[in-house]
Amino acid sequence: MQSLEKLKQLNTNAIGIVPYSFMRDPNQASNIPVVGGPGMENDESIIFSHYHAKALGMASMLKPQIWLGRSWPGDVSFKTEEEWLTFFHNYSKWIIHYAMIAEMHQMDLLCIGVEFVKATIQRPDDWRQLIASIRNVYSGPITYAANWGEEFEQLSFWEDLDYIGLNCYYPLGEGEKVNKKELNKAFKAVIKKAEKISRNAQRPLLLTEIGFRSIQGPWENPHAQADGCDFNEDHQEWCYETVFKTIQDEDWIHGIFWWKWPSYLDYRGRENTSFTPNRKKAEETVQRYFARLK
Repeated sequence: MQSLEKLKQLNTNAIGIVPYSFMRDPNQASNIPVVGGPGMENDESIIFSHYHAKALGMASMLKPQIWLGRSWPGDVSFKTEEEWLTFFHNYSKWIIHYAMIAEMHQMDLLCIGVEFVKATIQRPDDWRQLIASIRNVYSGPITYAANWGEEFEQLSFWEDLDYIGLNCYYPLGEGEKVNKKELNKAFKAVIKKAEKISRNAQRPLLLTEIGFRSIQGPWENPHAQADGCDFNEDHQEWCYETVFKTIQDEDWIHGIFWWKWPSYLDYRGRENTSFTPNRKKAEETVQRYFARLK
């Protein structure tokens, strides 16, 4: 509750709620369970977070994700038609569960998948069929969170969705001595690329994920692990400011979901190299720009 209340103080008007499930092997079509254990992102915690956010005047995007310990959803791919059909059967059962929750509790937005690079490019018709099934259950708007680069730029079923979703981790510079002017130029190029895709699909854009670690040079490889990098909240804040400055007047961008905010405000203490802006310089930047975007 304290975490959501602090988000409200930062002028946040929407949150992403992320329940996880898992696959053990990206090349083996196995059951995808709905996680229900205590202390996990179970249905009860999802529903509680939604209603608490609603009471604070914030919208909720339900964004279920698949975790693969030594891989990622972008590697999900199969050799046979039978395996593909099994995967989509299992995935459909899993995501329809969350579509039902989103409908019953009138959640504001549903994200139907996250970063399935190979599966979306190789099997677009299966995703179209899945989208139709979801729309039979959930009456609200839907999006898909595409990985930056190949998937986002080549996805062929944007028109079947209500929003284009971009998990935006495009590199913005090389090395630790990039200046603010160079950052601004690099991110403007990213947004120009995204605008072309948005215009062609005639759909508004959501930045379904964007974030930077509080490390030296987080712009170089934004999605990567810290790997022993030194703490640097100034560099993180530069990146936040760059993003806000670039998108603040772009009316075709309908939302931004920063990756990420902790469920517990004392998570890892203050000087940690994780993505959160909590208790770092970037926090004030979020508060200032979100006030302008209201």
